[in-house]
Amino acid sequence: FGMTRPILNSWHPESRKLTYWFPTIFILLLIAAVIGFVFGRPIPLLLFAIYFGLAFIMALLKTNFVSALMVIPAILIQFFGYGWGFLKSTLLLKLSRKTPQQLFPNLFFSNQ
Repeated sequence: FGMTRPILNSWHPESRKLTYWFPTIFILLLIAAVIGFVFGRPIPLLLFAIYFGLAFIMALLKTNFVSALMVIPAILIQFFGYGWGFLKSTLLLKLSRKTPQQLFPNLFFSNQ
């Protein structure tokens, strides 16, 4: 998940957008915030808690309590899945001499 966007960006440079990086930036900052919390810096993690709290409240206003509770894991799954795939694919494409087809044969390259 998220791995094909860097390939498409390399094939179609005009399609590049900063917004594709947001999930990756989110997960890296969240990891840094957790590490910071462990070392006595709670403010960054508190900002994430506020973000998740607002997402929960907005969902609660539009749905029910159970659905609103699912918003937080949904955000984490979506952002970590896309963000990690995007970062992994970007790094592999930049650091490898292989083609996207060689690096990711299981993606959309086969005619099967």
